[in-house]
Amino acid sequence: MEQLLETIVSETSNTGKLKGVHSTSTAALEFLNSYSRAPAAEYRNQVLGIVSACLESGVHRQCQHGKQILEKIGRDNRFYSTEQEENEHETIAAQVVRCLHPIPQLSQDVQVDMLQALLYLSCQSYWSSCGEVSLQIVSLCEEVCTGGTAARLAAQNTASSCLASFSREISSTSTRVDEILPILQYIVSRIEEKSRELESSRSKKGLQVQEFLIITLESCLMSIGSSATESKHFSTFAWRSLCPTIIRTLIRGKGYSMSMAAVQLLGHDASQRPILEAIFDRLLVQVPSQAKIHSLKAVNKLVSSDTGLVRLALQSSSTSVPKESNDMALIIMLFEVIDEITDLSDGLQIHESLDIINKILEKLVSWQEGAGLDTEIVEHINTSYSNLSDADYMGPCTYSAAETIPDEFKKITVDCINQTDQDTSSLDSTNVSGSSMEDQFDSSDSSNDTDEPDEKDLYLQPFANSQESSVKEEDKVPKYLHSPQSNLTDNDCAFQEKEVENANTFFKVFKNRVARLNVIRSTAEIDQKIQEFSSQFCQDFSSHSPRAKENCLGTILSGDGVYLTCYYSIHLAARLRSEGFFNTDDSTSFRLCSVSLGEFCKRILDSGTLVYISSTWLARVYENLTSHDLFDGKKLSSPLLNLCLDLENFASRGPNSALLAEFRRINILAQPADHQHKVAGRKLSRRILTAVWDYTIAVCSKPNIRSAKHRGLRSSLGLLVRNNEARNLRQRIRELESLNLRILNNLVELAKGAELYHLAGSAMRLIVDICCEPTFGKKIKLKQSRFRAIEKLFNNGLELASHSQDCWKHIFSCCRYIHLLEQNIFRSQDQTTDSTLAKSALDESQSTQPREEIWLGFMANSTTKTYRNLDEIFTTANLTDSHTFLSGDVASRCASYFSQKVEEIYASASNQLNLSSLLGFLQELVFQSRKQLIVCQTKPKNKPQASEHFYPEILLITKLTDSILQILKSARPLIHVMLAWTIAGQHFMEGGSHCNSLISKLSVQAIHDSISSLLLHHTEISYFHFNESLFKPYETLIMLELCDQDTQDQMIASIHQFVEGSSSEIRSGWKPLFGALRSVKVLYPDISKVVTDETHVIAIMDVFEAFLSTDNPVVFAHAALNCVMCLIKYIKGTMEQRELEELVDIRELYASSPGISESALGYMIRCHSILAKMYIMPACPVFWGAEKIQTGSQPVTVNTQLPQLEVVSFDPMTDTLLDFPFSFLCLDIKPQNTSILQRSGLTRVWFILLDGLVSALYSCPTCSQAETINTFFTIVHSMKTPEYISFGLFCVNHLLLPSVQSWIRSCERSFQGWLRSTPGVKQTLGLTTDLVMEWIKVSRTDNRFDIKEGCMLMMKQLVVVLVECCVATGEHVARFSCSCFRHLMSSQGKSFLETEWKLVTLGLCRAIQLSLFPVHQLMASFRRGSSRFYGDIGTVKIAARRDSTSKESNRLNQLAQQTLLMENQRQETEYILANLDDEDRSYLFLLEPHTTDVTQTNEDKKIRVTLRSLVTGLTAHNLLLNNIAYLAEEDLLDCLSFEQIQMLLIVLKQSSDAALEFDSRPGLKFLVQKVSQLPHAANLYTQNTISWKTRAKVLFQLATRCVTRHSLKSKNVEQILAKLESIRGSRSRDPDFKLYFPLLEVANLLVEISEKYLDLCNVSRIESTGQEKTKDKFIYDVLSNLGKDLNVNESYQENNTLHDKEVDDVDTSDEKDNSNKLLVKERHNSSSSNNFIEEIEKVIEAAEEKSVEIDNSIENKSETIEKVENEVKSPRSEPTSNGEQGGKHNGGQGPFQFSDFVEQPVRPDSPNLSLASEEDVDDHPDNDSNDRKESKPTVENDNLSEAETMTTNDKGSPEDVKTVLKEFQESKQIVRLTTIRHNPFNARTALSRTNSYESTDPEIEKQKKESLDADEANRDECWLSILLHILQSIESLDPVVLQGLEPVLLTGLRPLASSAKSLKSPNVKLVLFNLFRQFNSR
Repeated sequence: MEQLLETIVSETSNTGKLKGVHSTSTAALEFLNSYSRAPAAEYRNQVLGIVSACLESGVHRQCQHGKQILEKIGRDNRFYSTEQEENEHETIAAQVVRCLHPIPQLSQDVQVDMLQALLYLSCQSYWSSCGEVSLQIVSLCEEVCTGGTAARLAAQNTASSCLASFSREISSTSTRVDEILPILQYIVSRIEEKSRELESSRSKKGLQVQEFLIITLESCLMSIGSSATESKHFSTFAWRSLCPTIIRTLIRGKGYSMSMAAVQLLGHDASQRPILEAIFDRLLVQVPSQAKIHSLKAVNKLVSSDTGLVRLALQSSSTSVPKESNDMALIIMLFEVIDEITDLSDGLQIHESLDIINKILEKLVSWQEGAGLDTEIVEHINTSYSNLSDADYMGPCTYSAAETIPDEFKKITVDCINQTDQDTSSLDSTNVSGSSMEDQFDSSDSSNDTDEPDEKDLYLQPFANSQESSVKEEDKVPKYLHSPQSNLTDNDCAFQEKEVENANTFFKVFKNRVARLNVIRSTAEIDQKIQEFSSQFCQDFSSHSPRAKENCLGTILSGDGVYLTCYYSIHLAARLRSEGFFNTDDSTSFRLCSVSLGEFCKRILDSGTLVYISSTWLARVYENLTSHDLFDGKKLSSPLLNLCLDLENFASRGPNSALLAEFRRINILAQPADHQHKVAGRKLSRRILTAVWDYTIAVCSKPNIRSAKHRGLRSSLGLLVRNNEARNLRQRIRELESLNLRILNNLVELAKGAELYHLAGSAMRLIVDICCEPTFGKKIKLKQSRFRAIEKLFNNGLELASHSQDCWKHIFSCCRYIHLLEQNIFRSQDQTTDSTLAKSALDESQSTQPREEIWLGFMANSTTKTYRNLDEIFTTANLTDSHTFLSGDVASRCASYFSQKVEEIYASASNQLNLSSLLGFLQELVFQSRKQLIVCQTKPKNKPQASEHFYPEILLITKLTDSILQILKSARPLIHVMLAWTIAGQHFMEGGSHCNSLISKLSVQAIHDSISSLLLHHTEISYFHFNESLFKPYETLIMLELCDQDTQDQMIASIHQFVEGSSSEIRSGWKPLFGALRSVKVLYPDISKVVTDETHVIAIMDVFEAFLSTDNPVVFAHAALNCVMCLIKYIKGTMEQRELEELVDIRELYASSPGISESALGYMIRCHSILAKMYIMPACPVFWGAEKIQTGSQPVTVNTQLPQLEVVSFDPMTDTLLDFPFSFLCLDIKPQNTSILQRSGLTRVWFILLDGLVSALYSCPTCSQAETINTFFTIVHSMKTPEYISFGLFCVNHLLLPSVQSWIRSCERSFQGWLRSTPGVKQTLGLTTDLVMEWIKVSRTDNRFDIKEGCMLMMKQLVVVLVECCVATGEHVARFSCSCFRHLMSSQGKSFLETEWKLVTLGLCRAIQLSLFPVHQLMASFRRGSSRFYGDIGTVKIAARRDSTSKESNRLNQLAQQTLLMENQRQETEYILANLDDEDRSYLFLLEPHTTDVTQTNEDKKIRVTLRSLVTGLTAHNLLLNNIAYLAEEDLLDCLSFEQIQMLLIVLKQSSDAALEFDSRPGLKFLVQKVSQLPHAANLYTQNTISWKTRAKVLFQLATRCVTRHSLKSKNVEQILAKLESIRGSRSRDPDFKLYFPLLEVANLLVEISEKYLDLCNVSRIESTGQEKTKDKFIYDVLSNLGKDLNVNESYQENNTLHDKEVDDVDTSDEKDNSNKLLVKERHNSSSSNNFIEEIEKVIEAAEEKSVEIDNSIENKSETIEKVENEVKSPRSEPTSNGEQGGKHNGGQGPFQFSDFVEQPVRPDSPNLSLASEEDVDDHPDNDSNDRKESKPTVENDNLSEAETMTTNDKGSPEDVKTVLKEFQESKQIVRLTTIRHNPFNARTALSRTNSYESTDPEIEKQKKESLDADEANRDECWLSILLHILQSIESLDPVVLQGLEPVLLTGLRPLASSAKSLKSPNVKLVLFNLFRQFNSR
């Protein structure tokens, strides 16, 4: 310094101008030399004066000396001190600044030099400034900045540096912060001042000053520490002056960096956030779009700094945070602006925006790695956010935990919690009173840390809401299985109480078991123990347990359900333990469980497995778990805890927390522990990410960013300047995709570190969309950046997807892209490309590797290299630019590398994930695979690329198969396998139903492989049903017919393999197997034959063989029901087969039968044998599914009400149905008890087996029907032993007999039902009758009441069934049922009890009555003596239906001749000679009574009586009458009681009366003749004969036994008769009446037959003369009269006896004479009978004469008709030579045909002509659809013809003929020219109804008259034969009996004998003569 001063002194000594410089220099030099050590201020004061003088001189040389002085001061320690100087004005800064005040007036060079010197000094450590000095420096520099550029820059740097130094100095202490405020205030005011000046007049200097001030302010703000905000004054200045100035500056387009400096300074202060938001709004939002680039650059600069992003995102803890604070507002605003900018087309701004985002994300990544955050900030972050999830940004205006909310909201919160508590405690509506469990909780919260005792913890509110919602969900869950939720009955409540009790037992037992599980050290062993416990608990306490007596526990449980409950109970208890749920000492405090009851139940009930557990049971278990600690305060062992965490990790959601315990432990050891910086970095980054994630995803997903070509992007700068900057811009635009991918990669990485797994899927989606573009049909262009993004996705995918299921779909898409890329590279059709790629790869390998040895054409070492990452591949290929495209060789290496990564991902997911994450992986894989299958199904077939998508490795279902196989083969617990299969198995089933054969076969193969693997590695324990879930897809696919035939064949082959190889491991899987086989289609109809797959049959039979060969009764009981149902299906056959039987010959069908039905019957017997053995087991296993068997209305019994079988009365006058004096109530069946089916499930299954066989009796194929029937009865016969007889009786009574009745009724209802079922019905009826007889015989030795009662019920029902069969329309069944009645009486009749005989007798009587119902119904429309064939009461119509064959019609005609004609009237016809169109018809009578009820339609009034029912009923009736005769023949009458004999006699009497009623209606007889196509009038003479003869036989046998048994003599009999006659009114009460009633009945019989015959012969009875003749006198008179009449002597009469009846058949074949001749053959040679013969011939001649008169009258009428209309003639009406009509068959009347009336000539008098218009014709379409052709003869009730009053003697008189001709002449005047021919049975026309005489076609009248006249002779013959039979029976009696019965016989024969002389029959006279001769001899 001294040398410099000396130089200055010497230079200025001779110049006056520099006098001042010289003087100051000299003084300073002297001072320096005089003092060795003085204060630094004094030293500076001396030398700085020289500087000031030099500057004032203006001499450049001196100014340079001044600069040198300043520099010397900085280097000489005499001029500065290390200690703080007390006087601010004497500091170095103050002194230096004072000496520099002349600078503004100096030149630019001097200014620059001096400012540089000042800058130099300000940078020294000893520089200590103050506010005033700093302000002077700023002011000085402001004056200088208006100079040149150098001066401006020097001033700017000096001012900025000085202020920065001062700012840093005062920032070190909080007390000096306010010192900067004057400076800032000055700068701000100057900025405002200059801004106003520039607004008025813009000048360059003004702009320079403004810019200087802004930069200076920015430097100052950047240097001020964050502690400045602690000053109240500074904060006030900031929001009041500083920030508004910055905003105004921004408005003017300046101050971008200054605003960022303010943000960096004030960002941590929450109170300054509003004004900073305003600055950001001005900076980013209110800036024009084209000017936002500067704002973005400023922001980019801010986020690039070390603390800029922290200042934006983090608020200081030292300041009070207001409630309205939003710490993320600035960042959100920034991203909102970026989102808007990216919508524009400015590439530069877009690039800058993406760069900002990328830098922010990179900063976050560095934070997560533990870098970039100060310790203070780390502590603040960790203190603010205790947990990672607490750092989530939830938006502004959120309440903190410690804040006080308003009272009204507080009350709502408390009420919500209380309501939740009440709902939780009331979930179980049937809580048992007095339970030790805690059912209610207090609403107070013990964990409340607030000082106010009334407040609730506000964090309870979301939990309370979730709990309340869970309760609402729970209300939808039924409280127990198979019952509604509300309206519970007492039984339901009792059932719930049992379930609650069982749940309490489970918790108690399981709690003890958990204590033992806690000491086991192996998770596999724990799982096995839990399985065993579940099985044992079901065995001991479930309703399916053999120990449960009569289901006393009533709880339905399964091993699977208990197993799942055990696992989730342990998991819940461990979770509650970790949450400190049981740590509170106050038992009354409110404890909120993190797992609601609804969630707990849903996890088990919605698991997809067969759990068989009710929600009530689970609710009680949950209540116990939340009330008591399952571990009883003991510490959880690691294996048990790991078992819980392997289900779901409730302890942590951090990295690797979703893995299994062993993999989690390995990864924890491999990773270093996290320190506090990493924790804080993850928390802060998580908060920022939660705020800006959506904006970032929105920006990255913009099309102009993702697009590779970037069309539309531009830059305004690039359009103006064509330079390097423009080229750089274009390069930036091309880099947008890479930049975007880097952002997305960072997002994925950050989501993983911040545990934002649920957000990662959106970023992964964008990566997949950008990188995984389709490659088919395109030239491959692969970028390095894309492959790196894919690698990043694979590296982080497993961790992210394990916590977020949404991520899996993007991983699967990326995997699929890799497979497609691999296909495109390695399976390309372009061989040239492949060879080029191979050659280049080979050349590269040869160039980079030494030549290896080759042996036998193979490389010694493999050339394939495994790469650990892409960096190795790119480094090997020398790829440094991430934007270049990859070559084919590099692409193939990358594809191979990624293929390995794909396999690793699938393998890791299958083997390493815990259960919760594993299920998410499988669910998403199934969902994506389902979408893929839908696309494959809907893809057009003509697309060439479609086939490439069907590679198995591309299909996700293949990956699913690999994954499920790895899961099954792993060492996972069974619960993992069960829940995984519920997801995969369902999808395999869907794939099996796919239309593409490849996919369906892959799916079925997957099912097969999965089941095989599980059966190999796992053995199912009893009471588990998981194997049933395994085989369920087979059942569903086949049952619902979702697969084609090839797939079905594949499944059957698969089932067969399981049965052959693993039959013992199938266990519960038998049920779905049988369900599948039950739906397999074995028979395939092919028009003419049945084709059978023999392989299928063998496979199916092997399944039954394997199942029935099992030695495990529990397994058999589990699937026995399904096995039985499957067997029943194969026994019954298919509907196609039954329909085929109608088209195929039965013999052909039988020949092609595969024998499957016979095999099924054999297996059914084996099932029966097994069930029979298990029935007597002391502890029989429970049969699963038996409780689901709906027995319906069982016990079903035979219905005693016969449907549609009644006689409707038309008029009381025509009622012919007589009352039966005895009741049929004993045939009624009372309701039965069903307790036998409720005893056990075995009886239900056994019952179903027999029920299936019974239903198969009539539904099975015809070829196997007989074998099926025999099998059933073989099974039933085996139940006669005492152990099974009760159940056997139940099945016969409630299965067999009701089913037989239903079968019969079904045949009656269906069309041609009897055609197919007749053989089976007959076989069943016969075997049933034998069965009943055998069991009745067995029951004689069994004294049990239920057995005897069951046998009686069986007998009763059999009788009812036989009665119904007797009246069936099937002839063979009706005949056979009559034979069954006879078999009953013949086989067991002599051993029948009285009650049994009563049943048989009543049944016989009822059958006889019902068989005549059709006859009685027909007679209800006709009056006695009426000759009308169209009815008298109502209308009778005839309908024809085409429902019969010619064979059936022929058979029906034969039956009609047998029942409706006498033997001599019948014709032997092999075929009906009639119209061809009538051969397939059947006829029925439609009866319509006259009624005034207008509500009834015509169809409602119609009563139908078929001809078949009429004829079949009469046939059965005659057979039943023979059965009564059989009783007498077999001496069974002694077994009958008095009432039973009375019933038989009454029905015999009613039978004969019905025959008489029918014969008394000529019109009906003629109508039936025509409908039945009979040659003669229909009659019931045969029935009448049988009835009388049977009645006589019974009475004579009874009378004979009465006489012989009591040794009665004639006198005794006379006394008995006299006594019975005297007590006529009270006979029933007299005991002798029951003993001797046959005597009286014989007398009445003889009297009745005598009177009938006398009335027939028109013989007047001889009246008594008032005094009866004596017996001897009477006998003498009779003998005398008969002897004279017969002209015989006594000797001859003594030597001759009467032989058989002497009357031949009446010959009616000669129609020429229209007469009847009675031929009498006399077998004796007595000439005394000639007179009698002559008398008979005279009678015949008289009849012939009368007949000729009738014929003449008819011929006259015919001639008149022919004269009127001789133009129209019918071929049938042409007279023959003898005057008769042609067309007669065999000389008699031809059979009735409709053509008889259609072909009649058009005669005006014929009723076939319609005299009305066409509209009057009754051809309504609403007639019965079955009535194909009807004849409707009608008549008005008040318009009766004269024929009704005619007697048989005056029919057809000439007077009638004249009347007819007269009426014809009157009516022919109105005959119209157009006539319409009608069937004669159609309704009468309007004109005919007005006539007083009902005109009938003359031809019809002629036929009717001839038929009825011929019938009279047959009637005479009938009664004559009856009388002769009775007389012969009397004559054949034993002489002793005859002597005893003499009074009875004389009484009965008195009317006949008295008029014997007038009798016409010589045979009767002769028999009477011989009989009375015997009386006279005694």
